[in-house]
Amino acid sequence: HWRHAWQSTAMRSGMVLVLGLGLGVRLCAGMLGPWLIDRGVGMAQLATFWGVGGLCAGLAGTVAAGVLVQRAGVWRALHAALAIEATALLLVAICAASAVPTAALLAAATFFWIAMACGFVARYAWLMGLTSARQPGLDFTLLQCTDAAAAMVGGVAGGWMASLTGHPHSFATAAALGALALALPTWVRRRGGLAATPDQRSPGPRQ
Repeated sequence: HWRHAWQSTAMRSGMVLVLGLGLGVRLCAGMLGPWLIDRGVGMAQLATFWGVGGLCAGLAGTVAAGVLVQRAGVWRALHAALAIEATALLLVAICAASAVPTAALLAAATFFWIAMACGFVARYAWLMGLTSARQPGLDFTLLQCTDAAAAMVGGVAGGWMASLTGHPHSFATAAALGALALALPTWVRRRGGLAATPDQRSPGPRQ
């Protein structure tokens, strides 16, 4: 079973894409809280904002991605979600490098959470199409484990970069990775690695 997954070109491409598409977001996500604290947001305010704001933003992003997938299709929804993530990362990077009020910082953080939730839904809806009908559970688990590895690498790298160069440089790097992610799916697909990717297939159950 593991050998079958690794021999699948689509699965290998999918694992590479999970790492590449989410690295910029992961680099930013882990340092968002410390950055807000460094910019003067109080612990009590941050806790309330992180709990209530994060929940509402996550739900908004999830619903938006669901509507996008249903109306535009998985492939177009993925590109739209990546564009939203790249925009959110750029906004955070600009705020980190500028003297803006607290309200602007919190707005940037909220937009980032919405974009991240939207990206997760669109990305996984698309990646579900790469799994084999013979072993969809195993294949999807491999993709999730790859995403967990990306989260670990991104979190560690984000903290390391922020400690060495500061938040503005760290977030600028995340924004650059987010911009590069826009071209990654098309690049891999043109190389033949995603020839079996279903453009118009909905993320529903396999038959």
